[in-house]
Amino acid sequence: MENNKNIFKRSLDMLAIYDDSKTYIVDRELEEVIEKMRSILKQDKPYKNIPCSCLSLERGSWSVTQIFLEEQSEPVKDSIKQDRSRGLEVLNTKSYKDEKLARYTNAFDELLDGAEQCNNISTLRSFADKADALKLRLLNEMTEEDNRIAQEVAKRLKLEQEKEMKQNSVVKNKSGSFY
Repeated sequence: MENNKNIFKRSLDMLAIYDDSKTYIVDRELEEVIEKMRSILKQDKPYKNIPCSCLSLERGSWSVTQIFLEEQSEPVKDSIKQDRSRGLEVLNTKSYKDEKLARYTNAFDELLDGAEQCNNISTLRSFADKADALKLRLLNEMTEEDNRIAQEVAKRLKLEQEKEMKQNSVVKNKSGSFY
């Protein structure tokens, strides 16, 4: 009986995942399997039907869901890779690329890993949005760093010019041209 309870619980979990993702699912076979599972799980005493029906439904729905997830994950993973490529392409033009490369790469790797391990279509699709947001955040971070570096360079140049002007004025003052 405990085994049937575990199957029952897994089936409820699968239905919750399906319900969260059903907007994205257009697979008649999977929808039929889900309806059969629902009818068994709604029974007052479903445990007696679980060994013969629910287990086979679980296997069937799981394989159909996995195939669908794999199909849906490819464009999401491609989107993550494109955003990663664009972000790293810009980073490679920067003087500070070595400092940031590992962190930027790891951030996109985490998204790819999450998309590959995801068992929920709704959540899976959000990884493409996350990658785009990450790319924009990193591009903004690089812009801020570029601005900071430009300000430092401008400040240093100004100080060098002021120092040079002082040196020139001292030299000219000693020669008697000024003052």
